Amino acid sequence: MDFVSLVRGYCYLSGVLMNQQRDPFCSKCKALANTITTARESLEIFEHEYASELQCLPEEFQRRFAEGKAALAGIALPHDAAGQKKAGRCKLQEGVCFIKSALALLQRV
Repeated sequence: MDFVSLVRGYCYLSGVLMNQQRDPFCSKCKALANTITTARESLEIFEHEYASELQCLPEEFQRRFAEGKAALAGIALPHDAAGQKKAGRCKLQEGVCFIKSALALLQRV
């Protein structure tokens, strides 16, 4: 596992989630709510398990990680979220989801 890549991955995921919370479909989707919750839980575990490594990161990565963490904490969960594909609104092909793809990328790091 490349620790720095995981730090970067959490920053990437927080950016995607922040962006997609403004999307007309993703902002109301259950996938967004589930991914935010999963990402927050995963980040908490990561931060606990690698606390000493995080403190030893170069300042630029520490700052970036703190920004990503704050961004993830600041994203509001959508109210009354519903699956947008199931509702027929999201027209991305089956198996393709902007939100889930970003989480899957982080999980592969």
